[in-house]
Amino acid sequence: MKRLLSVLLVVLLVFAAIPVIAEEVVPIVMDDADLLTPEEEEELLQAMSPLCDRCCVIFWTTDEEDSRDEETKARDFLMGQIGDADGLIFMIDMYNRYIEIWSTGNIAQFVTAEDASRITAETSSYATNSDYLGCAKETFAAILAEFSPVEEGTEEADRSLYLREMRKELSKAKDMVESLGQTAGSGSIQIAAEIRSHIYALEIINSLCMEETGDGIVDGSQIAELLNLTDEYILSLTTGEISAVYLTSLMQELKEMELVLRFYGLG
Repeated sequence: MKRLLSVLLVVLLVFAAIPVIAEEVVPIVMDDADLLTPEEEEELLQAMSPLCDRCCVIFWTTDEEDSRDEETKARDFLMGQIGDADGLIFMIDMYNRYIEIWSTGNIAQFVTAEDASRITAETSSYATNSDYLGCAKETFAAILAEFSPVEEGTEEADRSLYLREMRKELSKAKDMVESLGQTAGSGSIQIAAEIRSHIYALEIINSLCMEETGDGIVDGSQIAELLNLTDEYILSLTTGEISAVYLTSLMQELKEMELVLRFYGLG
């Protein structure tokens, strides 16, 4: 029997039936902020099409002022278009400079709020660089990967589980590194220690993946470097000689690993 990742409180991968809608639907692009050319809209529609086997799919851009929070805005627009049907929306809000994914119905169990936050964190740099087509295509590709079925009991299934858990731990560590830049005093040591625990979790998951499948998700030396940088930063905090160099290097290494995990999952 395959070893469970109970030491990490990992949620078990449930091989439930992927939702499939009965009637044919087409993807919807509503570029109210006029971010895409007609050719780019057509390219995006093709990229969104594979998701239409699962649910209604909408890409919406807006640049209008709105007092609602981003989740409410995306949810209201999605439900206004499809009602109670299963669906998801990817929204680019140019007024508030924000991107948001929202899903409804059965789709919410495959693309959770945590998944949405992780995906948008990975793809937001495209929008920052004004590559709105790239942002949308990468986002929908990552969403599609959440539905990718694998046969239970195979090495592919095992790697899918390990990859998913590594992405979660990496996302948590990255978010906490960003928060360190806004935190001072003894609280920083506690945050740094929590970051180390998430990175150590990466090491355990990667080792278990190698033990079970014969191959790790990432090179172990990458994780070792993350642990070393975190230890150096913690040491600088305890001695009072805080060095931002370690923090900057740690964030860079986390971003590089984020790219490895992203393309591993899409490959």
